[in-house]
Amino acid sequence: MAVEIADRFVPAGQPIVHTVDRQGRRQTQRATRGPKVPLPAVVLVNEFTASAGEILAGALRDHDVAPLVGLRTFGKGVIQSVVSLPGGAGATITSGKYLTPDGHDIHGTGITPTLVAGARQEGRSEAEVARIEAQQFVRALEVLRRRLSP
Repeated sequence: MAVEIADRFVPAGQPIVHTVDRQGRRQTQRATRGPKVPLPAVVLVNEFTASAGEILAGALRDHDVAPLVGLRTFGKGVIQSVVSLPGGAGATITSGKYLTPDGHDIHGTGITPTLVAGARQEGRSEAEVARIEAQQFVRALEVLRRRLSP
């Protein structure tokens, strides 16, 4: 789904995400010629933005389509599958990794936002989380207003 959403913003033919398998073979998913969103956008990110959210954020950031506002993302840049085992157990197998369009491996490091705003939410009360999210939203609106100004 992240690739399909990014495809609505990323220019046709440009990379959305690269995947690299365990043998080092690289595949690239590129934006199609389909309709693109013509409006300015801003993306809110934080320490809980992971996997598909990072694919989308990385694509929009690397193509200068939308600035990222918030905190560094989680950093889950690997492709994993869950295999069922006897007795109801399971195992997670890492089969590859993904890279942003500019080739950045974000696993373990995450994506740094264009504008850092807010504070980590983990371990905070609901009221504190609401305050942090409101602060980030206000900053994102400021960025969006600047993008809309002539």
